[in-house]
Amino acid sequence: MSLNETPSAQRLHIGIFGKTNSGKSTLFNQILNQDYSMVSSIAGTTADPVRKAMEYHGLGPVVFIDTAGFDEDGELGSMRQIKSRKVVDECDIAILVLSSQQISEELRWLTYLQDKNVPTLVLYNEKGESMSSTLEKTFETKNVPLLKMNLIEAFDGDVLRQQLISLKPQSQNDAT
Repeated sequence: MSLNETPSAQRLHIGIFGKTNSGKSTLFNQILNQDYSMVSSIAGTTADPVRKAMEYHGLGPVVFIDTAGFDEDGELGSMRQIKSRKVVDECDIAILVLSSQQISEELRWLTYLQDKNVPTLVLYNEKGESMSSTLEKTFETKNVPLLKMNLIEAFDGDVLRQQLISLKPQSQNDAT
């Protein structure tokens, strides 16, 4: 069976989570090297999870999943949050995208991901503001890998790939 024929259930699922306008869809598009998800400065552009199956060097057949922002308000926002939480249940790896120093929601989601035993990479999208050393220490104490990059001006797919490979569950290593 070729990699393109690999059923979705047998692929490594990598979910991308974060607040609205943190850079989730930008990251998704950078990974895919194409404009697959719509990107806009308008909050709530991603309403439903967007999935893309592909071959990802070093990980094999994967499905990347772009999710809605988990800080959206109102009835629609609540429905989007429910869908994003359901994505967690199918994830083998999560990428938690941050873009500000205010991270109370992200810490709640990190705890949720860790409680679900989903290996998580924290990616700080440096959109003109470097991450504070205090914030870095927060993730260091939580024993979570942290990657800092500007997703538009300085995306480094190789560094991201190496971080994701290091998080690949052992059961997936045995399957490939």
